[in-house]
Amino acid sequence: MRRWRRLTVWSMALIVAAVAVPAAPATAFPSAPYSGYVWAFAPVAASYTTTPGVYSFNGAGGTNTIIRSGSGRYTVRFGGLNSADGVAHAVAYGSDTRICTVGVWYRSGVDVVVPVACFTEQGSPADTVFLANFTAHTGSGSAAVTYLEADWPARSAYVPTRFFDSSGGTPTIRRSGTGLYHVRLPASADSPGAPMLHQVTAVGNTAVHCQLRHRLAGTGEHLVMCQNPAGYGVDSRFALTAAQRADLLAVPSGSYAYAHVGQVSGRALVRSGHHSAGGAISVTSDGPGRFRVVFHGLAGASGHAVAHIHNNGHAVCGVRRFFDSGTDKVVETQCFEAYTAAPRIADVVVAFRR
Repeated sequence: MRRWRRLTVWSMALIVAAVAVPAAPATAFPSAPYSGYVWAFAPVAASYTTTPGVYSFNGAGGTNTIIRSGSGRYTVRFGGLNSADGVAHAVAYGSDTRICTVGVWYRSGVDVVVPVACFTEQGSPADTVFLANFTAHTGSGSAAVTYLEADWPARSAYVPTRFFDSSGGTPTIRRSGTGLYHVRLPASADSPGAPMLHQVTAVGNTAVHCQLRHRLAGTGEHLVMCQNPAGYGVDSRFALTAAQRADLLAVPSGSYAYAHVGQVSGRALVRSGHHSAGGAISVTSDGPGRFRVVFHGLAGASGHAVAHIHNNGHAVCGVRRFFDSGTDKVVETQCFEAYTAAPRIADVVVAFRR
């Protein structure tokens, strides 16, 4: 059963240059008709469609289209996903230091439309290669999954308008300061010891970056912080996904992995992780915030990767590239100080779906 909750405003008030695309095999994917992802590889093209299975997936079998409306301004159209709910995320891709946000996603006919805006580290609009994903998948099985849009950034406490929680519970959001939000996710409280995949993306058309600062084990409470490029806290809408034993699209089946990686005294380590096939996860680093995460045994179909910063103050992370190495999938990340673009030691949550 799809356990989406939608609340009215009234009821909430009561609750206080083109890149060449490499060939790749078709993606083997379990049924996920309300999900999709894209690698937006042509940052200055007026519009283009992505090839199914080539770093692109549409669970409804529709066409994914990217339209550029101005410098750093894009619209991703997932054909046929037919949902007004769900959650969307975006992250910059490549060696440039960029910040990407999503706009408020919506249904247009039978399509899902996700606006994306990308900026330089100082906040100016910038054409950028990026990765975007959307899901309204609710077949969580035994996985613990919550996703939501935090849509009332100045309110002291509220229930988000659009959310899904696999426990059947209701997430709540409490603002404790400018750009600081305590988000309680009921599904996370059910299995406090399990490794967790987090995605956090600012929602809006200005340069804001949001991140998970910490998680209080056993309570389901997470602290999210949002800042502008100058490092000041700002009240912002944001999209949040938290999943245990499920992938970046909230799908619990198929081939995927995720890991929380960090650096201690210059040494990279996997703090926690989950591999759907029980395979190994390893990590190395060649500099501050630069990780090479290896998901052993996940080589093959092109797939999709994300990287989101975790508890590292005024910093931003993105995906540099991902590729096969023998039988393994490698995801490389980089983290940088917003505004200065200086390399930054950081913890990162990295995920891949084949």
